[in-house]
Amino acid sequence: MVSDIDSYLSSYVHNVLVDLPLQKSTECSNDHSSEAYRFVTDKLLIKWEEIDHLFGDLTDDFIILEQTPSWYKSMLWNVWRVVHEIGKALLNSTLKQRSELWEMNSNLKTIIDFDKCFNKLISNSGDSKLQTVLMLTSSLERFLGNVYLLKGKIVPFLLRDLLLTKELLEIFGRVPITFTQLLVGCPLGLNIRNVAWHGFLSEKEIHLYLVGTLFILFVSLNDIVNSKFQAVPEREPVKLSFCSNLLKETFPNLSEYKVQISDILNNTCIISKWHRQFWVEAFNNFVDCRYGECLLVLLPQVEHLLRTIYCHVNACPNRLLTAEATDFYTTLDEILSPPDKGCNNQIIETLGSNLVEVLEDILFYLEGPRIRDKISHGEFNVYDNNKSDVTFVISNHVLSIALCVMLITCQKLNLHENTISKSIKSDNNKDVIDKCDGYNKHVKLCNKISELSFLKQSIFAYRSKFHPLSYLLRSVDNELNKLVLWNQLPRPNEYQFTSEIIMDRVCDLKLILLNSIFNCDKSMDSIEFIITVQNFIKNIDCLTLHRPRNEGILITLMRNILSKINNLNCVIENVSNIKYMQWRDHKMRSRSREIYQTMLQFIDSLKTTIICIICIILFDVKYINQCFNWKDTNKFLKYTLKCIENVLTYSSIERNQWQEIIKLIMEFIDYTLTYINKKLQSM
Repeated sequence: MVSDIDSYLSSYVHNVLVDLPLQKSTECSNDHSSEAYRFVTDKLLIKWEEIDHLFGDLTDDFIILEQTPSWYKSMLWNVWRVVHEIGKALLNSTLKQRSELWEMNSNLKTIIDFDKCFNKLISNSGDSKLQTVLMLTSSLERFLGNVYLLKGKIVPFLLRDLLLTKELLEIFGRVPITFTQLLVGCPLGLNIRNVAWHGFLSEKEIHLYLVGTLFILFVSLNDIVNSKFQAVPEREPVKLSFCSNLLKETFPNLSEYKVQISDILNNTCIISKWHRQFWVEAFNNFVDCRYGECLLVLLPQVEHLLRTIYCHVNACPNRLLTAEATDFYTTLDEILSPPDKGCNNQIIETLGSNLVEVLEDILFYLEGPRIRDKISHGEFNVYDNNKSDVTFVISNHVLSIALCVMLITCQKLNLHENTISKSIKSDNNKDVIDKCDGYNKHVKLCNKISELSFLKQSIFAYRSKFHPLSYLLRSVDNELNKLVLWNQLPRPNEYQFTSEIIMDRVCDLKLILLNSIFNCDKSMDSIEFIITVQNFIKNIDCLTLHRPRNEGILITLMRNILSKINNLNCVIENVSNIKYMQWRDHKMRSRSREIYQTMLQFIDSLKTTIICIICIILFDVKYINQCFNWKDTNKFLKYTLKCIENVLTYSSIERNQWQEIIKLIMEFIDYTLTYINKKLQSM
């Protein structure tokens, strides 16, 4: 099933990105005037006043998204004239000119390595233009976000929205912003950023002069900022070490399977011949330890691969083309969306829920790496992290997932000669399914599937690391270990091991939970109990993919409770240390000593109550997919959250109201016993 049409660009996008520059190149080659460069200076900076004349004096109320198609048509013709000249000026420049330009923009070194990008562009490797476009557009977006912080506070997530802000308009002026929008920031413009990052472009569709213009645009915008401000805020690139640690053992190192994987990329029938070179280049980058560059090239191809499968299994070949401004964009959000009313998405059935879960983990969940978003929006510096363990793990992970998508899809669709021979016609009558020598390639690929069966095994054994429920269970383990450490809080010798306030109701709740849920007779303070809980967590097997909204509400409440428990841990530790030092140094008044004594007498019961709350949360998590008594569970969790919040308030060093805490906990225990007994009886 190879998508082998000549282009994945719709007619409009193909016209403005491919046809128009060819016409402009012909016109420019026939222009024999001796005029020097009109739109670029000797220092390789854009002459904005000339661009202003080209636009015809934009009015103060000009909004680019409100312009007519005819305006774009005439303007893009002029823009390509500028692009042709600027790109030519850069590519014909001397080493001295470029060195001076890079040095003049040395403050951008933390964002982009211009030398490395330029050398990549002129290297003539299979992905040179695409990789340079991806690097330049993501870095430009990061730069514009940094500049925005000179005037604004929260940087808009989308580049299009960022370029529409009054803050950037005030800093750069209307002409530079409009020119930038036409190149990278609006649907009816050249829109090079989106068509590249969403995987539509092939190398032959990227004009060399357009890439060169992106270089000059970048430094010219920086020149404007330098003329107005002494420094620009620099946001810290995101760190992915936490995500990397959780993913580290998922897949083995693919470098050890180099021969088989090159062979797969050359024989699979679900990658077009126009895009295969990008896959090969991405894998070569990985093998050569250029992990950031591997991800840069790989991520758009993963989206394109998934879009190809989506369009095939859902019989909508026209969706393979990039969208116009008025059409719906087929992006990862829709490709991996659950079946809905009137929309039966077959890709989940094709790939299997485990593989879709892995994709959701790496791409979408908020606590996950969201690697595609972070790299494409410039939040992650792919060059600075090239040699780090983080980018090895992430790139190995993404590449493994991509190979699994290829293998499972080919096997699931059970391609054979008759199936491959069929072709689906798109709107422009170009084949979407390649006739090729598909059968022979498919047989060869099937032979390779068994050799890489460990990839599928890793997928089938995978459990979500970044779903909110997974994050919740990790938090449980963390908070339990902190609560056990309450035994080590400082206290006077006479209160070291005794608790005079013994609450029978707390003991009742504890025994119910230990006997009915954990089948454990160990103390809740013991290491054995913690191990029992950890094993309980490991055996929780909940569905996490595309769950109902009600489950999400419960999980959010549970996470809020654990967050408040974490805050309470910090408060209790702080108060215990301060009060102990005051007692030790004889700095307590009689009233304070009484309150401190009450705290010491009750703190063990409070700890047991908090552990019981965590145990009930685990019990509810285990059966959350069943959603029995949803309203009762929701009500209990809200009540629990309010109780913990009140305890947190009363236990602060400023309030220190332990009698109120005791009253709160006694009421909570009575309510909880009723709740847990009712739940156990209903099972």
